[in-house]
Amino acid sequence: MNLKFVDILNSISMFQLILFIVFLLYKNKKNISNLLLASFFICQFLSISNHFVSNQEDFFLAISPHLFYIGQPFPWLWAPLFYLYVKSLFFSDFRLSIKQVLHFLPFIAFFLYVLIYFHFQSPDEKGILIKEKQLRSFGFVFINNLLITLQIAGYLVVVFLMQYKYKKELKNKQSNINPNQITWLNIFIYGYLIAFLITTLCRIGLYVNVGLKDLFVFVSFFSFFVYFILLFFKAITNPEIFLKIEEKQESKTHSIPKQEAYFLLKQVNDFMIYHEPFLNPDLSLKQLAIKLKTPERLLSGVINQYRNQNFYDFINSYRIEKAKKLLVEDISKKKTIQEILYDSGFNSKSTFNLAFKKYTGITPTEFKKNHQKT
Repeated sequence: MNLKFVDILNSISMFQLILFIVFLLYKNKKNISNLLLASFFICQFLSISNHFVSNQEDFFLAISPHLFYIGQPFPWLWAPLFYLYVKSLFFSDFRLSIKQVLHFLPFIAFFLYVLIYFHFQSPDEKGILIKEKQLRSFGFVFINNLLITLQIAGYLVVVFLMQYKYKKELKNKQSNINPNQITWLNIFIYGYLIAFLITTLCRIGLYVNVGLKDLFVFVSFFSFFVYFILLFFKAITNPEIFLKIEEKQESKTHSIPKQEAYFLLKQVNDFMIYHEPFLNPDLSLKQLAIKLKTPERLLSGVINQYRNQNFYDFINSYRIEKAKKLLVEDISKKKTIQEILYDSGFNSKSTFNLAFKKYTGITPTEFKKNHQKT
């Protein structure tokens, strides 16, 4: 076996993916999100192994021709599984349904084609097909890669739209967004986008300059190698990211009578001032509604309609007022900014600084210095 750099790289990637798959299945077998993510990585593994076997044609052909093209159809599953995994995180009531089989139709069609054209053939006929590279001809590979590229691009657009809508809705439900889960999602989505763009550019480069084929192939696989490393590192250092993100529900907006709205707002304001529930960094709309014995949808509607704020900004406004008091109180003057942000209900320095500047126009440090001068 004459291994090239790209083969060594792919061997490491496949080993990483096996560890990741085992980790996901061991973590929680019944979690649909974990199963989808594990399936996504299995498809990546099979696709990489397909290239590895093809690259070492003579070696594996001497062992068995049945080892070839096993992973050939699986790139058609990358985009659907990517989309379904992200969707399963955004919707706590997500379930796989029969209509979602539509996402897998291109894979099924291509799988049947490879099955009939290659896998149902005799060993001798398979050997001829492998030597003639009929499933790796320029025209076949070009059309297949083009269609897969278009499929992935389409799904990425849908995922970005879904993520944008989700983030907007999330701020209406949570007072603090788990930074680890958001970081994981950003790495998973944007990391895949970057690796996909690099791979697409490398594929274009292959057709423009065939002489640099080995370099383009290496860079293409290296981009996904880095992507897998980042995901694996984030996963083992923050295993809680594999919990479902806060449930997302569609809410209908209704016009709320002023008298009822102002009464509820006064009730909410009094409760916030005297009980300070905002000091809980994980306070959610649902939790506050239960404490106030008020329907969740009514509370959300009043805040949106009469305060022109989402829940996230509404809660942070009280936290900022608390922080301002702590920053100027004599008893708190010896406290660091880090201590004050935690005492105000924040759990992230960056979130605290952004929120503070949004409401006051200056940073917490500047606010503290200005008060000391006066």
